[in-house]
Amino acid sequence: MKRVMDDHLKIRLSSSGAVLIEGAKWCGKTRTAKEHAVSAVYMHDPDLRENMFTSFGNAYEREDGVLVVPIGCLKN
Repeated sequence: MKRVMDDHLKIRLSSSGAVLIEGAKWCGKTRTAKEHAVSAVYMHDPDLRENMFTSFGNAYEREDGVLVVPIGCLKN
């Protein structure tokens, strides 16, 4: 089933390398993102989080626990 945000998301993704999808719990953010994504990185994996810090010198964790990895670090 097509969602209201599908067309908007497609336009945004065509003009940038990443988008931020925010919303309430259980509203379909992850599913919508997976349907449009070419690739995915799941940051809840502890090994991956640690690898981000050791592999990319610009990655850091904010005071609120959010891991910030500059998008340029994720390019091949």
